[in-house]
Amino acid sequence: MTANGSTSNGQAASRRPLPCGIYAPTMTFFDSETEDLDIPTIKKHAERLAKAGLAGLVIMGSNGEAVHCTREEKIAVVKASREALNEAGFESTPIIFGATEGSVRGTIELTRLAVDAGADYTLLLPPSYYRPQMDEEAVVNYFLAVADKSAAPIILYNYPGAVSGVDLDSDVIIKLAEHPNIVGTKFTCGNTGKLTRVARATNAKTPFQEGSGYMAFGGMCDFTVQTLVSGGSGIIAGGANVMPKVCARVWNLYSEGKRDEAEALQKILSRGDWPLTKAAIAGTKAAIQSYYGYGGYPRRPLKRLEKARISAIEEGTKEVMEVEMSLGRVNTYRKIAGEQKGASSPPMDPEQPSQPNPSEQTPLLQPQSDSPAARESPEENEGSDQEQERTVVAKQLPFRRLALIMATSWLGVFLGAIDSTIIATLSAPISSEFKSLSLMSWLATAYLISNAACQPVSGRLTDIFGRGPGLVFSNIFFAAGNLICGLAKDQSVMILGRVIAGIGGGGLMSISTFLGSDLIPLRQRGVVQGIGNLCYGSGAMLGGIFGGAVNDHTKWGWRLAFLVQVPPVLFSAVAVSILVRVPPKQSDKSYLARIDFGGVFLTVTFLVLLLLGLNAGGNLVPWTHPLVLTTIPLALVAFATFLWWESRVVQPIIPVRLLLTRTVLSACLCNLFCTMAVMAGLFYVPLYLQVIGDTATGAGLKILPSQLGISIASIGAGYTMKRTGKYVKLGIASLVSVIVGIVVFLLQTPGTAYALSGLGFFFVGAGYGAMLTTTLLACIAAVDHSQQAVITSATYLARSLGGTVGITIGSAVYQNILRTRLWERFGDEPDAEEKIRSIRNDLDALKHLPEGWREGVVQSFMEAFRGVWLTLLGMAVLALIFVSLMRQHTLHSTLDRR
Repeated sequence: MTANGSTSNGQAASRRPLPCGIYAPTMTFFDSETEDLDIPTIKKHAERLAKAGLAGLVIMGSNGEAVHCTREEKIAVVKASREALNEAGFESTPIIFGATEGSVRGTIELTRLAVDAGADYTLLLPPSYYRPQMDEEAVVNYFLAVADKSAAPIILYNYPGAVSGVDLDSDVIIKLAEHPNIVGTKFTCGNTGKLTRVARATNAKTPFQEGSGYMAFGGMCDFTVQTLVSGGSGIIAGGANVMPKVCARVWNLYSEGKRDEAEALQKILSRGDWPLTKAAIAGTKAAIQSYYGYGGYPRRPLKRLEKARISAIEEGTKEVMEVEMSLGRVNTYRKIAGEQKGASSPPMDPEQPSQPNPSEQTPLLQPQSDSPAARESPEENEGSDQEQERTVVAKQLPFRRLALIMATSWLGVFLGAIDSTIIATLSAPISSEFKSLSLMSWLATAYLISNAACQPVSGRLTDIFGRGPGLVFSNIFFAAGNLICGLAKDQSVMILGRVIAGIGGGGLMSISTFLGSDLIPLRQRGVVQGIGNLCYGSGAMLGGIFGGAVNDHTKWGWRLAFLVQVPPVLFSAVAVSILVRVPPKQSDKSYLARIDFGGVFLTVTFLVLLLLGLNAGGNLVPWTHPLVLTTIPLALVAFATFLWWESRVVQPIIPVRLLLTRTVLSACLCNLFCTMAVMAGLFYVPLYLQVIGDTATGAGLKILPSQLGISIASIGAGYTMKRTGKYVKLGIASLVSVIVGIVVFLLQTPGTAYALSGLGFFFVGAGYGAMLTTTLLACIAAVDHSQQAVITSATYLARSLGGTVGITIGSAVYQNILRTRLWERFGDEPDAEEKIRSIRNDLDALKHLPEGWREGVVQSFMEAFRGVWLTLLGMAVLALIFVSLMRQHTLHSTLDRR
């Protein structure tokens, strides 16, 4: 009779030992609409409980709604829970599985499947369906027959309320305990006298002695101390799902000999457990939802609780949850215990097992807040003892006010998107004016570098200062940058203006998305995000048209294209300052100390070094030049340093732990490579059209079909996700569309370009618009509400990096092929170097080519563009691979994710 469960006939192998302490009979979580298993939430819950200091988990007990689950679902939950524990570093944490079925054979088979999935022990109720025939002999024979063949050691489950009143008396339990494969009993009968008799007769394991190894578990957390007094081994209690740290603290205090404190805290625990006990499974899930941001509902026929009952649960558990949320940072319960007992206690050992590691600690509950939804989800907290905050979940606003707020923010998105691609048709006239066509990619990448640097830190900044001030700041910077560009007299001032505009544009893009996450439930975000992406995509696609039209048809030329954006941006800043009133998070530290300036610096360093090396290589200097051989390796070092820094800093701009989750990483990499392909296409297709003789306006008009594609796909994808709650297949379809569009670019020739370029842009636009919506919602659905702004910043960073690196790689391919082909064809001609340099730096030189050069020059350009199209195709294929690796998560229909 040992907890390792070695049997005489060898059926049960050695298991993870059962330590004394608190065990939670975990809840099984379901999608709130389909009632399918919510595996990500099940795993999240298991990890949170283990980090809170629990000794083990009980899967598919009464609280786990075992009777509502199929055998396949039960095994899936065991497997997911074991994976979650192992991934979080709790490989030694045992899992007890509720394996009760109607027959001996069924129970043995189910136990075998559960062991294969990762369970260590099995929890068995007495048989009860044929209640009149279930006398003492039948019950005893059932347990013995299962114990003889069970693949896992058995813990008896005495719960008369669940089995038509079948109540195992102490004599029966003691008799069954003689079997070597029966290693414990859970007493949910509430009879501490019975527990005492069994514990003494079996010489049960306790915190004070190893004994025989037999485990005597109390079945409710409201008599944790009583179980210890009775010689018990632990508690398996539903309340541990909600307040695991308080349960574990009561146990540890008593085990340490601090009995007065344990009894005082037990009183608080008992008062808080009663509202959960009365409301049963639905009440426990409601409490988890209120305090931790997930939970949902039980499966039917169990009823969902109305708001009044949920409010009563929140009120009844408020006291114990204040203690729960404080544990791991400040021992608030000690003050409470001292007040109730009138005695002081010595300082607590900070190394007790129920104290989690600093990176896993729960923030101190804000006692003045009456809204449980305003508390941060503990397992998602990236802070330390010195750095805690709470998540504010905004109230849902009336439709009219919500529409005004989002429209105001989308105006900035639209203008920012125009500015990100306006260079597509203006790069040629701007570079020609400054006599530097070979450096024209810097006109785009200067904007995108600052855009990429700004977007990730904007999440943290606006968490602190608020979304409204962040949008006002972004609008002002965006206006100032465009003003500088419009008045620039040389290339350096022009690039400076692009950098400043990029800072503002990055904020406009990302903060508008944060607003949507703050104000709109995730399930409805599909349509709303589709509209936002429509604004972004329309602006991005119209940027080239707008720039080309202004350049060709006004006396101010390309300068007016920048200056005309200033007034509407300033209008947006004023409107935002009036309308947006989303509260910032609260913090007990200085604002600036929480911002990851090191991460921002490393991001900019990486981008500048990488782009400098790629732009210079084969273009300004040979690839073997020290400039290239230095900058690119240093860029890789900066990137590695960035990852190292982000994994250690308290408040990273991009939490590496979240970034490395499968869905988030896949979605970000998809954004990276897809945007590389799309932005490079937007940049080089208009240039291709101008090379074959089109005007800047005409080249811009060829991009127009992409706006139609974005309009249809963005709204369509959002509506589809609202209806179905699914996004993975949509993401795959979106990338297939992008690939089709790039193949069309490959097939075009100077004779067919005018027709085929529009068709290609339609497919690219449709695919890109749908991709933006699906991947963003996938990332947000995969993380806790408290991390949505930061993870949104990560997707925008990936998008900005993609645009920056994509254009630069396209430029490197284009310039190197063009230079090589021109020298191959004309290197022997007189003054070849000067003429080739002129062709590469000024498109106007194509109008004044030497006799006999035109066909060869055009052919060189076509070969360079073909190399760019093939490069884009490779990028899009990689994006397709990554989007297919995303996992499906629940898209909730309410802001609090119920």
